[in-house]
Amino acid sequence: MQAFTTLGYVRTGMLYRTSQEDGSAAFRLPVDYLPAPAAPVKPLLDVLGFIRNRQHWGAAFRFGALRITAEDFGRIAAAMGHAPRTEEQSRAA
Repeated sequence: MQAFTTLGYVRTGMLYRTSQEDGSAAFRLPVDYLPAPAAPVKPLLDVLGFIRNRQHWGAAFRFGALRITAEDFGRIAAAMGHAPRTEEQSRAA
């Protein structure tokens, strides 16, 4: 799809284990998801700090959860029609 398709804030909490339909294990973090439309990745490639190589940008997403800066999150959130939460708003949620 080559787009950011969900937007959410990871809550404070522990990593937990769940079972997949095929019986394999998966690990999850508690997340508060926001309704948001998909945002194409390519228009953001030049402004996202975690993209090291514009030509091979997909490499950044290969290993599951990815820690990004607040600035990068804000750019993605804005592309998906949301203003990023402040630190105070995140704690209250």
